[in-house]
Amino acid sequence: PQMAQAEFTMEGKEPYTMKYTWEDAARAKLTGKSNWANHPTDMLCNAVVSKGLRRFDPASTSFMCCESEGLENFNEDVMGTGEGNKPTVTPTQ
Repeated sequence: PQMAQAEFTMEGKEPYTMKYTWEDAARAKLTGKSNWANHPTDMLCNAVVSKGLRRFDPASTSFMCCESEGLENFNEDVMGTGEGNKPTVTPTQ
């Protein structure tokens, strides 16, 4: 697997598509870890969902993140309130 992609939707918000590639994981120095080496598809899927949710609706994760998430490019335009609607995640590949 070279990439995972998911679309995030929620009533009242524009859809958001998140992609996470093997190259992204390598830049973050994740691919040398045993979980990434042994379960690359699962790890790419996990990364795209967790990173996408944090960007699309940070309140859905109680604004929790870790340093390795690379949120320096966080886009405030896609922030949600987490109130009422819950995001829907749809794998697109």
